[in-house]
Amino acid sequence: MGWAVGWGVGSGLAGETFGGPVSAGVGGAVAGLAQGALLARFRYPWGSIWALVSTGSVLVGVAVGLAVSGASGRLSPGVAGIPAVILLPVAGQWWVLRKRVERAGWWPIAVLASVVAGGAAVSAVRLGAGVPLGASGDPVLGIIGGALLGGVQGAVNGAVLLRLLGQPGTGDRPRS
Repeated sequence: MGWAVGWGVGSGLAGETFGGPVSAGVGGAVAGLAQGALLARFRYPWGSIWALVSTGSVLVGVAVGLAVSGASGRLSPGVAGIPAVILLPVAGQWWVLRKRVERAGWWPIAVLASVVAGGAAVSAVRLGAGVPLGASGDPVLGIIGGALLGGVQGAVNGAVLLRLLGQPGTGDRPRS
């Protein structure tokens, strides 16, 4: 849900130039806060740490991406910002999970797979609407695509996180 809201709203508000990193930043921050709240609700005491690490690393990722794009002069903020906005939070979330759940190494793989799957879904929608990949499109299509990307990411990430946690309460045990 957080990813869908973030990508959709960010795509609509940020425009073509800064849309990628801002959308990812908003989506990541909302998703991290929502995931942290759910973890806390299910009595995982580290839910607040998850929210803080997720949100903070997304904001750092946005800053790094925008700085890299500005320093290079050749890369658009979307090209430079998206990897930083995705990789920093994934690393932070893995850091939180690694001492709390078994098989935490699957988390980064799942998140990256969700980004690829979501990107493929958005590309299919854009091509179906007659918008060539890489071309500027209708802002409404950007919002729809952003929400679709977020929905796919949220569904995959949520399913994997639930699978890693297993039964409520098992995520509190240190791995053996």
